[in-house]
Amino acid sequence: MPWSLLVWVGAALAVEGEEPQAAQAPPKTLGDYLSELATDENAERLYAARYVRGELNRALRAQASRPPGSTEEVEARVVLTEIWNRLPGSCAVALKFTNTAAPCAEMIADLEIDTMHEAVKASLSLDLSKGQRARVEKAIARLPPPAAPVVPTDTTLVLP
Repeated sequence: MPWSLLVWVGAALAVEGEEPQAAQAPPKTLGDYLSELATDENAERLYAARYVRGELNRALRAQASRPPGSTEEVEARVVLTEIWNRLPGSCAVALKFTNTAAPCAEMIADLEIDTMHEAVKASLSLDLSKGQRARVEKAIARLPPPAAPVVPTDTTLVLP
């Protein structure tokens, strides 16, 4: 009995002497990483591009392989919707940097965002490595051609 009391008092003193831990920041969300794609910080932007690409790949696989209406498929659609809505704006900035041009071009091609065709092509003017250039060119080949603008035809209406 005295031995257990001694252990209990020692443990209480050890806990009492500890410094309180600093509050930890909440974990980043997918939206945070999508926002970081548009930053000037090279390392943060590259990490964000890799993270978003991984989430995109997981969501595309889940949507293709899970039964419609399943929890995994619905969660995948939520992720894809958020990426679809925010990726064009974020990647418009990230395509201007050599370290994130290839991942952004691939994500745009995966989602078949034809409105970004010219921005992806413009990234080829960067000083890309041979591998990065090949990735961007493959992404351009997978992109659907930009939609042709609708031009009204000049026809006259003849009534009987």
